Order: sequence, then C-alpha cells, then structure tokens
Amino acid sequence: MSDAAPPTNGGPDLPPQHSYARALLELFAMLDPDGFPYEVAYGSYFALDHVRSAPWRDTDAGPLRRLARWLGVGSGGTLGAPEQSARDQLEKTGLLHAGTEGAARISRETRGSVLASLDYEAFQRVARIAADMLVDYWIMLDEEAYEAGQQRFGAEAEQLVIANTDTLVATAGEVLWRPEAHRVLFQQGYYLRELGDRERELAYWRDLLAETERILGPEHLSTSQLRADLGRAQRNSGNTAEAIAIHEAVLDHRLRELDHEHNDVLTSRSDLALTYRAAGRTDEAVTLLEETVAAAARAKTGSLTTDLIRDNLVDVYCGAGRYDDAVVQREEDVTQRTHRMGARHPYTLSARNSLGEVLHAAGRAEEAAAEYRAVVGACDAQNPSADLTVQEIRDEAAKGLADMGAKES
Repeated sequence: MSDAAPPTNGGPDLPPQHSYARALLELFAMLDPDGFPYEVAYGSYFALDHVRSAPWRDTDAGPLRRLARWLGVGSGGTLGAPEQSARDQLEKTGLLHAGTEGAARISRETRGSVLASLDYEAFQRVARIAADMLVDYWIMLDEEAYEAGQQRFGAEAEQLVIANTDTLVATAGEVLWRPEAHRVLFQQGYYLRELGDRERELAYWRDLLAETERILGPEHLSTSQLRADLGRAQRNSGNTAEAIAIHEAVLDHRLRELDHEHNDVLTSRSDLALTYRAAGRTDEAVTLLEETVAAAARAKTGSLTTDLIRDNLVDVYCGAGRYDDAVVQREEDVTQRTHRMGARHPYTLSARNSLGEVLHAAGRAEEAAAEYRAVVGACDAQNPSADLTVQEIRDEAAKGLADMGAKES
C-alpha cells in the first residue's frame, strides 16, 4: 500500500483525497464488492464520523475542525447534505452502483485502486471503522428481527451481512486482532447461537479460536474469551465434559491474569457453574454461584454482570426446587434495579415479573398476583401502546395473572 493516489491512466478516476466521496469509497472498499448494505455507512456513528472528518484529516486545521464539530457537521449522526452529495457523486461517476434489496456494489478495479492508495496507518484506521460499522449493522438487523417477532434475519440480509463480514476479515487480516480481537469477529458466532444452529456454531468458534491462537497466542485475553464462547457452545450442544474442561481452564487462566473479582473472572465462575448444572452437578453449581454473587456484591462490579449472575442463581435454585431461596435473590434483584434505574424503568418492571413468576412457583399466589398487578399499573401509567418494550412487559404480567386465574384489578 502506497501513500500516493493510484494512477488514473487506464484505471478509475477516484475522488480527491480528504473528500467526503473518497472517505465513503474507503469504507466500501473494505466490504464485498459484489454487494454490501447500502445504508451501512449512513446509519453508523463510526462511519459518519469517518466521512465527516475527511476534509480535516491529516491537516493543521484543528480549530476549524472543532468549530465544524460544534456546528454538527464533523461528527456522527444522520445522513446530511454533504454525505448525500458525495453518494450522488459516486453514483453519477459510476464508482458506486445502487442495487436491489438495499445492496450496492463497486467494481473490483475501483476497490483495488482505493485499497492501494491507503498507507498502512490509514488502512488500519479504515478497517477498524468498517468493522465498527458492520457491528452496528448486525445490531440493527437483530433489533429489526426482534421488533418483527422473528428469531432470525431474512435470508437475503443474513447472506449479505455474513458475506461482508467474511470479506472484511479477509481484507483486513490481522488488523482486526490487534491489539485485541475486534467484536465483529464474534458476531456470526453469537448469531448462530441465537439460531440454535449448534453444529455451525461449534465449527465457527473452533476455527476462530485456532486463528486467534495463531495470531495472539494461547495466553492472550481475547483467546481466553473465545475459549469461553467455545465452552458455551459445547455446553449448549450437550458436550458437558468438554465444556467443563474448557471453562475450568478459562477460569484458571483468568485467575492468573486478572483480579479475582474482575468481571471476566466472575463471568467464568458463572459459566462453569451453569456447566456443572448441565452435567447434573447441581450442588456444585449452587455453591459456586452463591460465592460468585457474593463476590460481585463485594466488588460492586458492573451491575449488568451482577444481574446476569443472579439470574443464573435464581434459575439453578428453581431447578433444584429451592423456590424460597430464589425469591430472596429475585427480591434483591428488584431492589437493586429500582435503586439504579427507578421503579418504572422497563428493566425493573421485567425483574418484578420474574419475581411474580418465582413467587407463584413457591406457592405464594397472593404475593405473586400483587407483583403482577403492580407491573400492569406501572405500565398503564406509561401508555404501553407507545412503547413496544413496555407493552411486552405488560402483556407478560397480564399472562402471569391469567395463568393464576387472577384478575388485573
């Protein structure tokens, strides 16, 4: 890769360096030239920030760029006139071709010329931004599928996002592993997990782990994270012996490298406990999760991590028939969420629904009904029809009451 722009004699006439149009092409060149998500560069903060910073990149115009950012033209957000004009310019000159179903393409010749024009520092920067951009796209597809009540994307969207992720990984190479494995590398594995496609998920994590060990070595924390993901896949596939061995090794590694109350250590303890449970070693699972919840409380670690570990302990208690112990944990969960986010926050209301469910299982029907009714009332006060999440929480509470044969009021 060279600092100089590629020759245009016999090749594509590229937009000037440090132009909006050139910045867009730089991102598109990292993707699949046969079809990439047309909106991917216009719905991602990372992509828009890259494009909007182009006129001031590698210049001394610091004050001017700060002024532009203050005016809202140098930071991420929604598609504005400069980016729209750049896109129109690329289409007009034939460098960008709009396709069907939200896909677009550039020629391989254009792609090669753009990549050749990037020096290595610029190449690394653009590759990472393209990776951030694709993570945003994965998340957007997840949200759209969720809102549509579906588990997976449409077939065309799935093929498009996987093909572009694979192209980016092949193009960027080890850049996406330095200094640690980028999140985009994990997205396909997470998607396969959600689908329940165990065979493909196992193969994906095995291949990615082997590549990560080759690039970063067996002791890197990214390697440890991938081992943990492989262990979860093994557990979900019913391979509990293999999963236990993996999670014990991951926990041992993290205990050597991290503080004993670090989030990753606590997560490893929880993973191992869930695998013990899957293998029928319930008492060991309970003991380990109880110790882990106590450690998380002492460390005042990330609230989400603590909540997830407590959720796991509640599930294990219920599986063992220890419903009163599960109620105690769920009540503490509601208390903590109320303190952090307020009594009417959806996250808190969801926990109260869970408390109602556990109270019902414990034979404490009146208390369960009171929880469900409190959730219905809190949701109605927020106009649930205007908020999909609140409506779903209300529906869950109403169903809980119906299952008990109780009325909403």
